[in-house]
Amino acid sequence: MLFLFFVWFPILISCSSFQLDLSGEWKFSSKNKSITGIGVIPGDIFSDLYRNRIIENPLFGDNHLKFQWVAEDDWTYSREFSIENSNNYSHALLHIGELDTIAVVSINNKTILHSQNQFIEHNVDISKYLRSGINIISIEFSSPTKFATQLADEFEYFNNHELPPVCPPSIYHGDCHPNFIRKAQYSFSWDWGPSFPTVGVPGDIFINFFDLHFFDDFTWTTELIDDFWYVNIEFFSLHYGIETDIRFIVEISDLVKPFSLTYRTDRNLGAHNHKVIGTYKLDIESKKVEKWWPNGMGGQHLYEIRVVSCGKEIRKQIGFKTVELVQSFINPKIPKLGRNFYFKVNNVPIFLKGSNWIPVSMFRNFTSNTNKMEFLLDSAADVGMNILRVWGGGFYESEEFYNYAAEKGILIWQDMMFACALYPTDKNFLTNVRSEIESQVTRLKKHPSILVYAGNNENEAAIRGHWWKVSNYSENQQVRDYVKLYSQIAKIVTKIDSTKPFVMSSPSNGIETEEEGGVSKNPYDVRYGDIHFYNEFVNLWRDDSFVTPRCATEYGIQSFPLRETMLKWINESDWEYTSQTMFHRQHHPGGIAFNLLMIFSHLPIPDQCPSKSLVDLHKCEYLTSNKYMSRLAYFSQIHQATALKTQTFHYRRFRNLTNAEGLGNTMCAMYWQLNDVWAAPTWSTIDFEQQWKMSHYEVRRMFSNLAVYLYIDPADFNLKPVIINDDFSEILNTTMRLQQLSWESGLDPVFSQEYPIERIHPTTAQEVDLSLNAIEYSELSEYLYVVQIYNAQNQILASDVLLPNFLFEINFSTFGKVRIENMRKQNAGLYEILLSTDRISPFTWVSCSKQFSGWFSDNGFHMTGRTKTIELVLKEEMNLSINDFSVCNLRNCYL
Repeated sequence: MLFLFFVWFPILISCSSFQLDLSGEWKFSSKNKSITGIGVIPGDIFSDLYRNRIIENPLFGDNHLKFQWVAEDDWTYSREFSIENSNNYSHALLHIGELDTIAVVSINNKTILHSQNQFIEHNVDISKYLRSGINIISIEFSSPTKFATQLADEFEYFNNHELPPVCPPSIYHGDCHPNFIRKAQYSFSWDWGPSFPTVGVPGDIFINFFDLHFFDDFTWTTELIDDFWYVNIEFFSLHYGIETDIRFIVEISDLVKPFSLTYRTDRNLGAHNHKVIGTYKLDIESKKVEKWWPNGMGGQHLYEIRVVSCGKEIRKQIGFKTVELVQSFINPKIPKLGRNFYFKVNNVPIFLKGSNWIPVSMFRNFTSNTNKMEFLLDSAADVGMNILRVWGGGFYESEEFYNYAAEKGILIWQDMMFACALYPTDKNFLTNVRSEIESQVTRLKKHPSILVYAGNNENEAAIRGHWWKVSNYSENQQVRDYVKLYSQIAKIVTKIDSTKPFVMSSPSNGIETEEEGGVSKNPYDVRYGDIHFYNEFVNLWRDDSFVTPRCATEYGIQSFPLRETMLKWINESDWEYTSQTMFHRQHHPGGIAFNLLMIFSHLPIPDQCPSKSLVDLHKCEYLTSNKYMSRLAYFSQIHQATALKTQTFHYRRFRNLTNAEGLGNTMCAMYWQLNDVWAAPTWSTIDFEQQWKMSHYEVRRMFSNLAVYLYIDPADFNLKPVIINDDFSEILNTTMRLQQLSWESGLDPVFSQEYPIERIHPTTAQEVDLSLNAIEYSELSEYLYVVQIYNAQNQILASDVLLPNFLFEINFSTFGKVRIENMRKQNAGLYEILLSTDRISPFTWVSCSKQFSGWFSDNGFHMTGRTKTIELVLKEEMNLSINDFSVCNLRNCYL
């Protein structure tokens, strides 16, 4: 590239540069110097204190309650660096990817930067502060909790009211006023995580030395107009000195050969942050471009885009897709029936199947975080997901996250980082937010994975739902402040990236919200936009328990990690349902009682309990004992898996159907939540040790492109099979086989019927009329039903098993004795396991005694045949024997 440089840039300007990496070991100390140690950047104070053996592992046991003093102190990080090798360069630019959060940066005792926003990248010219030889850089972090409290007190003084929520519910064991600080909101606690208000530098930090000009970065959007793709490129550079010409070489692999662009610089372009030196609209014939498709819809073709300027080359991945949010009337003649709310990708309607993404850790320094991120995205793509919602209480994710999501075909619903709170709207806060949104959207807009931007999580719903009682702060004033903040955000987002839709909130009523002035009277109106649905007072195993929205972006139910995960993070003596440690890890208000009531509405109360009544559960000591806890955790995963399956299929079966009231045409099912930040009862389907819960194996079945779902219509107790096909092509000449099995009769069906299915239509859900008599409700617990779709070669294309709603009515001794017959190592990363059973084996669970990174091809399944073969897919190779595996079912798991 040096040869090309001398050819392309003859005597224009001096372009030599080099980078000094400042990551690695730094000294840290508390405000009064009583605590000192050696920290690591990227990192955070909690991790550094643990690394220096000043505190215990923050995530073990009840340690999350012991270290509030860490967040209440001020901390300083410092290190020395030498610049003897930099004397030939006239300028130095300090880059800090992220400061968490209230920080003052100094070089040689000269302040160069004040930061009050975790979500902003910093590029600061430090040339005049450096000296030859040894230099000292220091970063002083103020307590985030004290800073937030100070701002909250000032706000109340000047406005005569508090800004809700003042503090989280006491069961969170969290910190107050996170809405006053532009920091990841979950770090002050949430209903699925502890409070660790970190300080530190979670991202990269380095100094770029250069002479007159520095090429920093570039970004772009893609847009399809008629027969051409337009790539709108922005180049970011800094320049000092006289006006001159700066040349860029641009190339897109397989599409655009290298070509040159020249821009005339202004004098002294940029003195604090990088600036746009030039823009260019590149056109490419659409017939030459292979589009990027979401997972399950096509390939994820990514081209390499390369830019060279001033001797520096930057390479990135570019994908081509279009996005449209359709909000037309369901019936233009009857507007009150509501509007559609679905997305088209590449002009094709897509049913969004996915989950909600929270940060992978409370601490962003661990090198394992990238590995966790990749594992989780692999796990999402592997089970058929095509979208994840980056939830608004965490942080805007890393470049590596969005790049990997694009490779896996995972679309991103991108919340702005505002969640479950109202926020200030004074000038300083709005200016701070403006910088944040401009910085992040400019960075994010190039990623083909981005589907939609949303202003916040649940803040509109909070106002209309009167979540908080605040004196002297009327609902009308809350609405005005809300609209002031998110209208500004909307304008910034759409100005920077007009190629993707923006919605004010999630949930919201979409365009209806806008027409109502920015805050709907009922943000949960199922006839518009998206909804969040949680209701623990209904039977979550019944299809008719759920509303029928246009789009469900949050829904879910809690479960516990299994014993194998929990005992890595608590003492075995604390493995009890209501032990102090377990109680402190349950952050869901009412969760301790609700979980028991929901589980034992379907599964049997143990015989050791003196009463089998739900109202007497609190009297049964055995139920909450160490002896029963492992069984209870297994039961909780059964409940979660079944509830998620029922609700998800309820949404999927309405994908192209609307009833007389206009309900339906549901095109989105995104459950809460994919992952965990610690080991605790949460809504996740993958636990903190990256072990798939039973529900994640169920996700593979419920998100399959071709699926069949069997439910009982409560109107007449008839069986209703629904065949769902998300593929673009129809499927011809299949057969649906329905079998009824009795627990007492074992594996031989008591009833079997076949139904020819001439055509399974593409991108539809279609009911099949069984023409069967109504089922007697009193007999439902005696049977289970199996439905299969198979082709002319007798290959099973899709299947479903309908179990009784009240499993406690079944004699568990009728369940099969399941065993492992054989195990075969196919290669270093793949094992095949053959299972057998003598009778029906519900919720069959296969375990490995050795910790592994990977997943089974299936688990938590119902065996209705004598044998079943599954595979263990390993992300990291390991040697296993048949003795490392065990299997159980509802009859005997964890007894």
